[in-house]
Amino acid sequence: LDGPSHEPDSSCFNDVPLYFLDHPAPGDVVLEPITYRSPDRSLTLSTVRPRGWTDTGIDGDWLRQASFLDTTELLQLAGDDTLLVNLEAYFSGTVGIALSSPVRTTRYGHEWQYRSGRTNASVIEWYQAEINGHTAIVILVSPPAELGDSIKAVLEPALDNIDVTD
Repeated sequence: LDGPSHEPDSSCFNDVPLYFLDHPAPGDVVLEPITYRSPDRSLTLSTVRPRGWTDTGIDGDWLRQASFLDTTELLQLAGDDTLLVNLEAYFSGTVGIALSSPVRTTRYGHEWQYRSGRTNASVIEWYQAEINGHTAIVILVSPPAELGDSIKAVLEPALDNIDVTD
């Protein structure tokens, strides 16, 4: 590219290794039990998490691959209304996904408020419930093509296993 009279090529990448992500199949997820503290450190959550997924630095937030090319993420958090407001603002403002109005559903041993949102690149499945007097949130972010498999392999076990205590 330094010589405008030359054909474009990849010579500028000769010394730079290129990495390509290979998405693991959603059904290949192995779950392991985990116990951790809520973001404000006031509550204890016990649940399952996908083995090998990257911890974002916030307990309860895991990425399948730490890359903007793979949007797959599982969040399992508990807290007060401030947490809910901040999460919704993040998804609607930063990610650009507007969430639907809540629909109540009784599944996985709890009464959940279910919400969802979608773009061409990502789908959000948002579940929120009162567990032992505390608000728990379980959120799956997935590429649309993998949503069904990700729900079965990751979201449903998370919803079925989460517990929140003081």
